Amino acid sequence: KAITAVGGILVAVDASLKVRYKRALQRGRIGENISFDEFVKEQEKEDNPTNPNAPSVAAVTSVAQEHIDNSSTRAHTYTQVDSLMKRLNIS
Repeated sequence: KAITAVGGILVAVDASLKVRYKRALQRGRIGENISFDEFVKEQEKEDNPTNPNAPSVAAVTSVAQEHIDNSSTRAHTYTQVDSLMKRLNIS
Protein backbone atom coordinates (compact mmCIF):
# COMPACT_ATOMS: atom_id res chain seq x y z
CA LYS A 1 0.00 0.00 0.00
CA ALA A 2 2.83 2.38 0.80
CA ILE A 3 4.29 1.94 -2.68
CA THR A 4 1.06 2.71 -4.50
CA ALA A 5 0.22 5.54 -2.09
CA VAL A 6 3.16 7.53 -3.47
CA GLY A 7 2.44 6.61 -7.09
CA GLY A 8 4.68 3.57 -7.30
CA ILE A 9 3.97 0.29 -9.00
CA LEU A 10 4.77 -3.09 -7.48
CA VAL A 11 6.25 -5.51 -10.02
CA ALA A 12 6.52 -9.19 -9.14
CA VAL A 13 9.22 -11.20 -10.90
CA ASP A 14 8.87 -14.94 -10.45
CA ALA A 15 9.84 -18.29 -11.92
CA SER A 16 8.43 -21.77 -11.52
CA LEU A 17 9.66 -23.84 -8.60
CA LYS A 18 11.47 -26.24 -10.92
CA VAL A 19 13.34 -23.40 -12.59
CA ARG A 20 14.19 -21.78 -9.25
CA TYR A 21 15.46 -25.12 -7.90
CA LYS A 22 17.63 -25.71 -10.97
CA ARG A 23 19.08 -22.19 -10.82
CA ALA A 24 19.71 -22.41 -7.07
CA LEU A 25 21.64 -25.66 -7.56
CA GLN A 26 23.68 -24.15 -10.40
CA ARG A 27 24.59 -21.14 -8.25
CA GLY A 28 25.47 -23.29 -5.26
CA ARG A 29 22.89 -21.47 -3.15
CA ILE A 30 21.46 -24.65 -1.69
CA GLY A 31 23.17 -27.77 -0.45
CA GLU A 32 24.11 -30.41 -2.98
CA ASN A 33 22.03 -33.04 -1.26
CA ILE A 34 18.72 -31.17 -1.05
CA SER A 35 15.92 -32.80 -3.00
CA PHE A 36 13.33 -30.94 -5.01
CA ASP A 37 10.68 -31.91 -2.43
CA GLU A 38 12.79 -30.40 0.37
CA PHE A 39 13.27 -27.26 -1.72
CA VAL A 40 9.50 -26.99 -2.20
CA LYS A 41 8.96 -27.29 1.56
CA GLU A 42 11.45 -24.48 2.19
CA GLN A 43 9.72 -22.29 -0.38
CA GLU A 44 6.35 -22.98 1.27
CA LYS A 45 7.82 -21.81 4.59
CA GLU A 46 8.91 -18.55 2.92
CA ASP A 47 5.45 -18.13 1.40
CA ASN A 48 3.74 -18.75 4.77
CA PRO A 49 6.03 -17.47 7.53
CA THR A 50 5.15 -18.22 11.14
CA ASN A 51 6.43 -14.81 12.21
CA PRO A 52 3.57 -12.33 11.62
CA ASN A 53 6.11 -9.54 10.98
CA ALA A 54 8.00 -11.48 8.29
CA PRO A 55 7.14 -10.69 4.68
CA SER A 56 5.32 -13.35 2.72
CA VAL A 57 6.51 -13.65 -0.86
CA ALA A 58 3.14 -15.04 -1.94
CA ALA A 59 1.23 -12.22 -0.25
CA VAL A 60 3.38 -9.52 -1.81
CA THR A 61 3.22 -11.17 -5.24
CA SER A 62 -0.56 -11.40 -5.06
CA VAL A 63 -0.96 -7.62 -4.73
CA ALA A 64 1.55 -6.69 -7.44
CA GLN A 65 0.13 -4.61 -10.25
CA GLU A 66 2.49 -6.14 -12.80
CA HIS A 67 4.00 -9.61 -13.15
CA ILE A 68 7.07 -10.77 -15.05
CA ASP A 69 7.70 -14.46 -15.67
CA ASN A 70 11.38 -15.25 -15.19
CA SER A 71 11.08 -18.95 -16.06
CA SER A 72 12.52 -18.66 -19.55
CA THR A 73 15.68 -17.12 -20.96
CA ARG A 74 17.31 -13.91 -19.85
CA ALA A 75 16.43 -12.39 -23.23
CA HIS A 76 12.75 -13.25 -22.73
CA THR A 77 12.77 -11.64 -19.29
CA TYR A 78 14.45 -8.52 -20.69
CA THR A 79 11.78 -8.34 -23.42
CA GLN A 80 9.07 -8.41 -20.76
CA VAL A 81 10.82 -5.68 -18.76
CA ASP A 82 11.26 -3.51 -21.86
CA SER A 83 7.59 -3.97 -22.74
CA LEU A 84 6.51 -3.01 -19.23
CA MET A 85 8.72 0.07 -19.25
CA LYS A 86 7.21 1.18 -22.57
CA ARG A 87 3.68 0.68 -21.24
CA LEU A 88 4.57 2.75 -18.18
CA ASN A 89 6.37 5.41 -20.24
CA ILE A 90 9.65 4.80 -18.44
CA SER A 91 12.81 5.27 -20.48
